[in-house]
Amino acid sequence: MLSIVSTLLTLMDGTDNRGEIVVIGATNRLDSIDPALRRPGRFGREFLFNLPNKEARKEIFKIHTRDWTPKPPDMLLDELAEKCIGYCGADIKSLCTEAALCSLRRCSPQIYASREKLLLDVNSIKIKAKDFFMALKKVVPASNRIVASPGQALSPIFKPLFKRSGANILQVVQKIFPHAPLALKEDRYSCSRSAFCEPTSRRPRLLIVGKEGYGQVSYVAPVVLHALEKFPVHTLDLSVLLTNVAPPEEICRQLIRNAQKTAPSIIYVPDIHLWWDNVGPALKLTFLTLTLPAFSPVLLLATSDVRHSDLPEEIQKLFNKEFGEVCNIELPGRAERAAFFEDLILNQVAKPPVKKTVDRTLEVLPVAPPAEPQKPQEEEVGMLEEEEEDALRELRIFLRDVTHRLATDRRFREFAKPVDPQKVPDYATRIKEPMDLSTGLTQIDSCQYPAAGDYLKDIDLICNNALEYYPDQRSTIKVCKISDCHRAYVLQDTAYSMVRNKMDTEFGRLCEQIKESREKRGTCFNAKDFKTCLCICN
Repeated sequence: MLSIVSTLLTLMDGTDNRGEIVVIGATNRLDSIDPALRRPGRFGREFLFNLPNKEARKEIFKIHTRDWTPKPPDMLLDELAEKCIGYCGADIKSLCTEAALCSLRRCSPQIYASREKLLLDVNSIKIKAKDFFMALKKVVPASNRIVASPGQALSPIFKPLFKRSGANILQVVQKIFPHAPLALKEDRYSCSRSAFCEPTSRRPRLLIVGKEGYGQVSYVAPVVLHALEKFPVHTLDLSVLLTNVAPPEEICRQLIRNAQKTAPSIIYVPDIHLWWDNVGPALKLTFLTLTLPAFSPVLLLATSDVRHSDLPEEIQKLFNKEFGEVCNIELPGRAERAAFFEDLILNQVAKPPVKKTVDRTLEVLPVAPPAEPQKPQEEEVGMLEEEEEDALRELRIFLRDVTHRLATDRRFREFAKPVDPQKVPDYATRIKEPMDLSTGLTQIDSCQYPAAGDYLKDIDLICNNALEYYPDQRSTIKVCKISDCHRAYVLQDTAYSMVRNKMDTEFGRLCEQIKESREKRGTCFNAKDFKTCLCICN
């Protein structure tokens, strides 16, 4: 791996001042990139593409459902965009596809019980909200496959208990972090300008404190991060620091640097009291040394189950209580608890049980006719014919060698050339289809043998002609005539032996497949041009 990186660095350094070479790299694991690749002079610019926010997700849903009939209602798209935190464009496309498949399983389950292709009316498939919610249970976004997103919307069941606490903390965030109102207003273009046009007036740091079980890690902090989902969130906890190959100090340093490069952003430290008690002195020193400047557009958000006054002195200095950087979570009041139990008892518990699926008579769908074979494109046909011609050329070379060996053998000199009509005047009247080795060689040159079997048929024809011209070998005839019949058998056996033993079996099958393929295509054989012959004539 090191040699690959070194080679890449050497090649990149050799492309300076040429103006004709652009090196583009992409990664979704910025923490695993060798720092040497990010040195100035290697990649001149770095662009960070964040996950889409709520409005962007809604627009992506509209793009992937614009051809649906009927289109999903706008209210449903709003709800889906709210739930799909951490989904990229590909995840949303996969969600829409899975919703369509859920609708297909619900409307026409009989297609999964048949091995045949069935004709289906696409217009009869209506994708409903329950199909999307079923798809949400199956599709896991790419950003959540390793580590789940820390920002989550508050469940409707727990809204009465934590809604007030979440709203109070968001008000504090807007005071200490001036970029927060831009995200809450869902301004699409302000985030790219805010880090430069609006400097912070306070230290953007916030510690959420509550007793154990008050829900600051499970509910309150995720609600705040969900509201600020436009900003990149860099989570700094034990699972990130201690379960990686790199040293924890290097991971901490890289995470803080990435937060500064993607500003405005958020560094989230859940359970900072446990984090501080379990890390070593070197990591503590690294964290304190690299702590963000007071006016940096990066929000340091942490939670703790311990009161601010009971935290270590170093943590107390990070979050100043007098500056409003510490928020204490209070228990829900009587009205909030009453609203929680009222919704839980009257709405959630009192819901009617889910109806069991009623067996319904499924429509008998007709079997789809077999699909017509797709015609290959001209470029594909041309490439195929070139490959076939190469194989047939090898076949012709092989058959010429076999024919030459047979023709130069003294035993078969009677079959090397056509029969002389002056010496044998009645041969043409008795033999309707004469054949000899020289004629076979001519047919090889004119591409008349697409497979070895066709060549052997003419060898059989030579033998059969000899037997037909001398039908009675047991009669008292001249020795030369009996010799011709005997040599015809020897010729036949020798030709078969040479073809079967010296030709590769796979190559023979390939030639047979080429013959069948060309017969199906029905192309015309051009016997005049030997070099460009592309098909076979019988």
